Amino acid sequence: MSSFSKSNVDVLTELRAFDTSSQQSVTNKLLTIVSPEDYGALGNGSADDTSAFAAAFAAATVVTCKAGKTYIVSGTIAVPANTIFDMNNSTIKRKAGSTNIFDMVSVGSNSTVKNGTIDGNKAADSLSSANASQRFSGIKSVGGSFVNIENLIVKNTVNNEDGRAAIFLDSSTNSRIDKCVTTANDKCGIFVNASTDIQVTNWKSYSNTGNGFSSVSTTSLQMSGNHFYSNSAKQAWVRGIYPRIINNKFSRGASGQNLLQVGENVSGGYATDAIVSDNTFHTARGIVTGK
Repeated sequence: MSSFSKSNVDVLTELRAFDTSSQQSVTNKLLTIVSPEDYGALGNGSADDTSAFAAAFAAATVVTCKAGKTYIVSGTIAVPANTIFDMNNSTIKRKAGSTNIFDMVSVGSNSTVKNGTIDGNKAADSLSSANASQRFSGIKSVGGSFVNIENLIVKNTVNNEDGRAAIFLDSSTNSRIDKCVTTANDKCGIFVNASTDIQVTNWKSYSNTGNGFSSVSTTSLQMSGNHFYSNSAKQAWVRGIYPRIINNKFSRGASGQNLLQVGENVSGGYATDAIVSDNTFHTARGIVTGK
């Protein structure tokens, strides 16, 4: 455990990055950098480390994992507002057991989660999206603002775009998903619902059994530098107002599915004032616009 010092200025700068209104309260708060091991975590791939994470986040605004560790969890890791969670190339893995169904990581406003793998471990219990009681998100933020999800691999989760996805933003604002990978999830890679000013950049979504990306009733979505391929439904399905879909790559689409669909002809499935530019499509069913 190490106390905040001048050498940690870069950490404080990142914590401030998304909400200038909170700078004064952050400045006045003593920051402590801890690891889950400071509170009893083993990170050995078998011990349940859930309580250690809860204690670490209760004690500090910066939590850093030990590099290369695998932490088993049996409940949601709640990252509070105004917090940095650096997974430091470690893995958080759902504890096996068919009753252990929970959203794995939740993120509060003005917080960052970065640099690791979230593994839903669905094969251990033969979980399926066909069973509503077995669905869960890898990482989610509900009602959060200035949330930063960066450089994560999220895999082996089970969802059905029913308030869950590998990465799920709901009623969120001014948030970013950058340099992430979603793969081998049963159904959707990223689902953005009823949110505003969302950036999804430099991300790969592949080999999921549903849509690679989906958004509904979302305003000012910006998608750029992403690659969607080999997902079993649409590679990306965008619904909302003012989406900007620029410089992405869509390839290896499922038979009979559109690589990119913007809107649909049903109530609530609109896509208004969309900009779709400089994207690359690698099959005939490239882009379909609906309502």
